[in-house]
Amino acid sequence: QIALAALQKPEQAHLSFASHLEIKPVDTKIILNRNAEKIEIIKPSPGWIFSSLGKLTSNTFSTFFGLFFVILLFNIPLVGWFFSLMLICSGVLNWVDFLFGLFGTTRLFINHKKIYLSYELFGMKYERVKPSLRKNILKLEYTNSFIQQKINSRVNLSYKEVSPAIIVWAGNKQYKLTGITQTEVEWLLKELSNCLELPFQRRMVPIIKSEE
Repeated sequence: QIALAALQKPEQAHLSFASHLEIKPVDTKIILNRNAEKIEIIKPSPGWIFSSLGKLTSNTFSTFFGLFFVILLFNIPLVGWFFSLMLICSGVLNWVDFLFGLFGTTRLFINHKKIYLSYELFGMKYERVKPSLRKNILKLEYTNSFIQQKINSRVNLSYKEVSPAIIVWAGNKQYKLTGITQTEVEWLLKELSNCLELPFQRRMVPIIKSEE
């Protein structure tokens, strides 16, 4: 609704957006730790949801068939071993992704020295983007939710809603916080803006975005 209002009446939309800022949503699971030295946003994974059953079923079947082909291919030297290793790695990554959706945590941390975004599961930490110096932070962006069109083939089309996101730019690196609601975006944006002393701006994305 806010995004639609922005297209029709930009000034009113800005006031409507600003009026919701810095109000912590009642039902949020996000933990915000902020003081004079740091700001830390901890976002737990959603846990068991309806789609988890589909992922569990898919992973179970793919693991069963994957093990069957691994046993067959393992008898073929070199080439078979290579493809067996690829199947094993793919299966492990699928299960890690499933477990992260249940028990994982995303952490955005900024202090006076650095910024980093980490994904944590059972005490293990992974960083897709390397940490940057705090002084390199130059822009704060957000995106509204939008509909994405995915082309699986020439016939099959699927659609999904992409949730809002917050993006902190440090040089050419993006630290992107996803999987959050619009009200959480509004709350966290104001906190980050005040801490970083940066204005925030909306990144324009198409209503429908295609990917092949």
